[in-house]
Amino acid sequence: MAQSLNQPKKTNKTQNILVAVRVRPFTDDERSKNSKNIVNCVSRHELQCKDKKYHFDKVFDFSSSQLDVYQFAVGPMIIDVLAGYNCTVFAYGQTGTGKTHTMVGDDKDLTTKNSWREYEMAGCIPRAAANIFEELRMRNVRDYDVTVSFLELYNEEVRDLFNAEWSCSPLSIFNDTKGAVCIQNLRSVSVVNSSEIFNLLKEGMFKRQTAATLMNNHSSRSHVVFTITVHTREILSNGEEVLKTGKLNLVDLAGSENIAKSGAKDKRAQESANINKSLLTLGRVIQILSEKNSKHIPYRDSKLTRILQDSLGGHTKTCIVATVSPSYASLEETLNTLEYASRARDVKNTPMINEKVTKAQMIKELSSEIDRLKRDLYATRLEHGIFLDPDNWKELNDRLEANSQVVSAHTDTINHLRNKISDLEAIRQFKEQEFDEIMNQCKQKEKLIEKARDCLKVHRISIKQEQYLSKCYADAANETDAKVKELLEITKDYSRCQEVLHQKLETQYLNNMSNEKLIAEKSGSICRESKVACNKFGHFLQDTLALVGRQNYHISSAKNDCESYERRLNTSEHGQALQSILQKHSLLYKEQSLQLASKLTAINDAELHHSIERVQDSVLQHLSDYDDMNTTTFKTVRDTLNTIRGKLKTDRRRKEALLKELQLDILGYDGILKDIEEIDDYYSDQKRLSDDKKSQLVTEFNDVKLGVTTLINASKAHIKSNVEICEKERYKELDNTHKKIREDIELQSNRIKKTMPCIINFANACNTG
Repeated sequence: MAQSLNQPKKTNKTQNILVAVRVRPFTDDERSKNSKNIVNCVSRHELQCKDKKYHFDKVFDFSSSQLDVYQFAVGPMIIDVLAGYNCTVFAYGQTGTGKTHTMVGDDKDLTTKNSWREYEMAGCIPRAAANIFEELRMRNVRDYDVTVSFLELYNEEVRDLFNAEWSCSPLSIFNDTKGAVCIQNLRSVSVVNSSEIFNLLKEGMFKRQTAATLMNNHSSRSHVVFTITVHTREILSNGEEVLKTGKLNLVDLAGSENIAKSGAKDKRAQESANINKSLLTLGRVIQILSEKNSKHIPYRDSKLTRILQDSLGGHTKTCIVATVSPSYASLEETLNTLEYASRARDVKNTPMINEKVTKAQMIKELSSEIDRLKRDLYATRLEHGIFLDPDNWKELNDRLEANSQVVSAHTDTINHLRNKISDLEAIRQFKEQEFDEIMNQCKQKEKLIEKARDCLKVHRISIKQEQYLSKCYADAANETDAKVKELLEITKDYSRCQEVLHQKLETQYLNNMSNEKLIAEKSGSICRESKVACNKFGHFLQDTLALVGRQNYHISSAKNDCESYERRLNTSEHGQALQSILQKHSLLYKEQSLQLASKLTAINDAELHHSIERVQDSVLQHLSDYDDMNTTTFKTVRDTLNTIRGKLKTDRRRKEALLKELQLDILGYDGILKDIEEIDDYYSDQKRLSDDKKSQLVTEFNDVKLGVTTLINASKAHIKSNVEICEKERYKELDNTHKKIREDIELQSNRIKKTMPCIINFANACNTG
């Protein structure tokens, strides 16, 4: 049987709130700081943070997509909304963890041409809008109405984000006659497709309060609730009309934040305080609901919990998406969010479908109301003295009789209370008399107390005077003891400082002696190595000059041999072979000379004596190889000339060119000698700089030694003066003590002198007796 329009159909089936946790990826700033990961997604339903594991209905790691979250949290609720249920999805978490990204998304080019499954960065709200219209088309529902509303809760004030005026007055919240929460003057906009919802969502988000903080450059400073209401009408097979109304509330909560971490000041600090207050109340409500006790639930402590009252422990299907950060810097906030989400899983709702209303039921109810009014009107027209229908009149009489009985009972109660009041009045008069007597006794005792107080004041004054004198004496004695102890401590400190300075001086002296020995040893070794290197350079130069002389001799002999065979080479057929052989040996000689020069110039200062030995060995080896090569070459030339003696043809210009190249090579040897001389000069300069550095170090050491000696002398003088002062004060105190002791002795001796005659007389009397 159909019931009234706005009353939901009650069921006994309860459901726990669905809870999903989404872990956002690391930000660029967190990656640059090498932030540690504290969240581990163990499975699709289990998550571990630090050493504690949490179980949820769904766990989304940082690789999850917007579509994955929507298909779990919102997708199944679309079917329930079209069936007439009220559903709520809201995102909760620390600021900067992706709540707005989850609910609204970042896709700026939403169109109705693509399916909601193809939106890349769109959040739950635009996907739900597209999904609802797609489901209506698939079900072939022709008669439907879709409306949307968008409200913002900023600083505990409700605002309509669809209102054209920016500075609109805040809206008030009230409960209707059936207990449902309503927002006064909240605008609902009728839409015909998802594109209109996209435009309205962009318009509302543009008006939403956001600001930059240290934790989030686009931090939401308010809570928003986007509501999609769907009204459908269906005609059954029997011709009856069925009306269904379903609501989908999509809530993007502002992020909880630590004011110290976010750097919020002034206005931002006030916003943070209001945000944290509303979220704290939300947490208290969830905690009380999860404990399953009959305590009072503080829905009215915050406007946020009042708006979400039906979604928490009410008749709505609810899903919470908790967003967390994996960074170690957000450990405390992440643990709080996970504890909050874990408690929310224990909250139970009782979803109720809005009652289907048929046309026949509405006609029946209206017909019965019309019949009742017709009977009253007919009775009025008949004017029987009672202008109502007899049945209505009987009902009124029954009510009147019941009210009379109530009045009679109330009258008896009033009489009983009046009798009780008269008894209480007599008791009051008796108590007043007793009170007067007690007051007189108190006045007499007050006079005695005043006299006692005066005496007490006099005694207190005398006691305070005595206490003050005792305190002054004690303070003076304490100050004297403190000064003596302070002087003793200062003397001990100076003694310790003197010992430390002596130890430092001894250490410094030993270090200086060892440094002087080290410098002397190093300078001697450097001088010895320099002499050895100079001797080796001298031998090397002599060997090089001797080698050059031998080369000149070989060149001149080769020149003479060439001139002697000059005439014989004019008709030679093997001249080109000899020319190629000579050019080959000449080029080889050039390459070896260049290698020798490059090795000599590659010598550096740090490895001077090692490089000299290596260069000397290399030069001797190359010269030996060159001699062998020249010997072989000239032998080949003689053999060739003997075999082709009558056939060779001279080529004088080529031989002259060869002689010029040999002369240039000799000049190259002269350049090598000059480089060696420069190296010798550089080594001498380095030795002189080392001697200067040594003298400079000795001077600096003498300066440091002089400064330390001066400091020690000054410290000794300061300690000596303090010791002298302490000794003078101590001698003074000893003199005073000595004077007091001497005065006491004199006093005692005087007393003994006075009493001695009496004692003698008493002793004589005893002896005579």
